[in-house]
Amino acid sequence: MKSARLDIEKMKDITPDEVGGLRPGTICKVFQDTLINEPQAIVILEDILPGEEVEWAFTYSEAQYIMSGKVGVTYSVALFDRTVWKKILEAVDVCVFFTGDRVVFNVLSDEPLRHLCFIMPRPRWEKWQVKEELQD
Repeated sequence: MKSARLDIEKMKDITPDEVGGLRPGTICKVFQDTLINEPQAIVILEDILPGEEVEWAFTYSEAQYIMSGKVGVTYSVALFDRTVWKKILEAVDVCVFFTGDRVVFNVLSDEPLRHLCFIMPRPRWEKWQVKEELQD
């Protein structure tokens, strides 16, 4: 078993991660505190600031618990699916994104979107990262 305690105050001091977005060359800023990081599971407390738009492609399934804030979610469920759905999530909502979902998160509230992310098993992101010495 592995456990962790949320430290909400710590989020004020975290420097945002700049991660690659859905479209090549785009950057998304998110504040993350990794609470559990094991091959079997990763649990992350994440904040997205008001007014931010984050595009994401899920290469894994992830459950989320919305702790605070309000977010508009626009998504498609498969690579070639042209259907677009829209949903608004807010505090105490729970959702699951599945492998292949393409999502745009728009924070609608004046406060950050704060949510817990649960991924099991932990993805092997390193297998998709191009090593610097291999780049042209």
